[in-house]
Amino acid sequence: MKLQRRKLKLLKLDLTPLIDVVFLLLIFFMVSTSFIKLNQSITLNLPKAENGVDQPATGTISIAIDKSNKLYFAGIEVKIEQITEKLKASKKLPVIIEADSNSSHGTVIEIIDLVKKFGISDFTIATVSKKA
Repeated sequence: MKLQRRKLKLLKLDLTPLIDVVFLLLIFFMVSTSFIKLNQSITLNLPKAENGVDQPATGTISIAIDKSNKLYFAGIEVKIEQITEKLKASKKLPVIIEADSNSSHGTVIEIIDLVKKFGISDFTIATVSKKA
């Protein structure tokens, strides 16, 4: 009696979908990590005021000055010349100046003067409520 041998079929694993998923995960983590770095906030000790008015932060330009007088435009550290360039391209959006209470008064005045130079009359100096 003759026995028939079964032909062994080689199983192939298709790696294309696996590679696609790995690349998608890689892109997801790269993008989400870059957003985390952009959204890191600056530690500011804003001055206190009794008669502050809440204003929406959407559709505004944020310029921050920390206690060592470093300037930040939209959360990114910049030089005064870079703020000048960015204000030229801003199309006269309202500006919020967030100055640390220990920052130099002269630096705050310099930023206000720069904002007014570009014809932006709608600016606010950020404070926190004394009640809080």
